[in-house]
Amino acid sequence: MWQEVNGADYLQAIPDGKGGIRMFSITPYAPIIEFLPAPGALNAGWIFPVAGIAFLVLLIAALGWPIVALVRRRYKYQPEIGGRALQLHRATRSTAWLFIVVAVGWVLVFNAVNNDLTSLNGGLDIWMRLLQLILIVAIVGTILALWNAYNVARAPGKHRVATIWAILIALSAAFVAWLCLDLGLLTASLNY
Repeated sequence: MWQEVNGADYLQAIPDGKGGIRMFSITPYAPIIEFLPAPGALNAGWIFPVAGIAFLVLLIAALGWPIVALVRRRYKYQPEIGGRALQLHRATRSTAWLFIVVAVGWVLVFNAVNNDLTSLNGGLDIWMRLLQLILIVAIVGTILALWNAYNVARAPGKHRVATIWAILIALSAAFVAWLCLDLGLLTASLNY
């Protein structure tokens, strides 16, 4: 237990018996609030960089879709793909947009809660449910993105860059879907 220099606050750490810390607590918070080490699945040391890269890939895929469509329309270029391959391509890009909407939506919800805790009185429930519904659709889209990457990789005559890009988008979508589930953004109850 440590006391703040020239102050009245305390920090108490409980060892785990292996040279580490099992948990700690500080006096400005209620005694029931304990700080625990994050498990590896929630360790910000690797999650922030990987999530940043994943969201960057999804953002490029999402914004690139309408830009490429405008360029194709301008130069009257007809894409070589059609049928199921085109549908999977579009589903993959739509999934990227859905994950961007989910990320922006949850940032806005957390910002509203951070600014005013009374917003948890049920006023945000409809927005949280809407974000969860969009997340479910995005998870289905992630499966389609993985299927698209598989098909692009198997397609004869496809450029290596197209294959790598399809795989990057699919892996980014899968990571973001896992992260959303691991953070508990998709729950049956909104009671905290």
